[in-house]
Amino acid sequence: MPLSGERPQGDFPAGNTGSKQYGAGVFVLVNTLLTVGYARVDRTKKLLSCLRIPISTGAIQNMLGRAAAAVVEPVDRIKDQISGKDVVSFDETGLRAAGSLHWLHCACSGLWRFYTVHKKRGEEGMEAMGILPGFTGVAVHDFWSSYKKLKAVIHAMCCQHLECELVYAEKPETRSGLGSSVSYCRGCAMPRTN
Repeated sequence: MPLSGERPQGDFPAGNTGSKQYGAGVFVLVNTLLTVGYARVDRTKKLLSCLRIPISTGAIQNMLGRAAAAVVEPVDRIKDQISGKDVVSFDETGLRAAGSLHWLHCACSGLWRFYTVHKKRGEEGMEAMGILPGFTGVAVHDFWSSYKKLKAVIHAMCCQHLECELVYAEKPETRSGLGSSVSYCRGCAMPRTN
């Protein structure tokens, strides 16, 4: 208490309604661990407790939900940018989510990247991304059969996937008479575009 005997008092910050309050630093740390570090919620809680930050899994989930809500508009703009491009690369790769195999679907063009996670690899997962159903440009992709069903696009094979297929084809046990196709493809120069 100050020498004057007055008790200093201030207003409680607006928005602080719970018994525990976490600042922007904890909010950023939680979301970085979850989204960049791919840490599970329980591991994030454990790490924070090691840092002497007592926090519940519910608070962690809430922070992730707030961060997701904050990026809805920018994510939609990214999706619109990619959808409007003439040439877009599409790919998918398996990952574990919620204890089972899911698929990370990617659409990219130049500086733009759009990712979604879905339980299905094929048409259902590709359509859920929301870009391919209305896309009419050049779709660069691998040899996954679901891409062949797209009728409104011009198909282009991804050179990296083509090289992998040719390396597989040139193995003695799978040789199919392609000769030195890999050497030929490696010598081809493709112009880079943004």
